[in-house]
Amino acid sequence: MKAPVLKWKKNALRHSFISYRLADIQAAAQVALEAGNSPQMIFGHYRELVRAMAAEKWFGITPEGVERAAWCCLMG
Repeated sequence: MKAPVLKWKKNALRHSFISYRLADIQAAAQVALEAGNSPQMIFGHYRELVRAMAAEKWFGITPEGVERAAWCCLMG
């Protein structure tokens, strides 16, 4: 069986990072510096798209966590 082909939206990870980072630290100027953008752009396009709890989970994804989750699925 072939694995499904995933199509990424252009800059999807960049947009996700900005949204989750802003929710995480609540500092548009810092996120703008990290993303190479203006604070006005960050505030205008990414503010309140993600809640802090979701950001914590998103940044908590690690290779080890993914391996554990895959192992648990395989073991049933």
